[in-house]
Amino acid sequence: MALQTFTPVIAPQEGTLKTVEPKILKSDFGDGYTATTPDGLNHIRRRCEVQWINIHKLNADTIEAFLEARGGSEPFLWTAPDDDTERRWRCERWERRYYPNNRRGLVATFVQDYSLAT
Repeated sequence: MALQTFTPVIAPQEGTLKTVEPKILKSDFGDGYTATTPDGLNHIRRRCEVQWINIHKLNADTIEAFLEARGGSEPFLWTAPDDDTERRWRCERWERRYYPNNRRGLVATFVQDYSLAT
């Protein structure tokens, strides 16, 4: 099965946060000497906190339906803001906010996916 591409009906808003955390193995020795090495082939771990604030309820429903359909375990393709590369992501957590007049907010945490699933 081909991966779905996440193309939200409305672009994420300012304030989307991208975190990069390399996973390394580290050994501390005497006299302050430290040796480090990457932990695995895919040791660069990316996480994005993507947010939509005060958007129409129908747009929030569409975005949330896409995330629910993946169930937190199925990866999808997405290009993060300020990134030129489409990558595989999973979304295991999102929050929905309620505003008056059919307005909503969503904050979703996307984690780069390195699984072998296709």
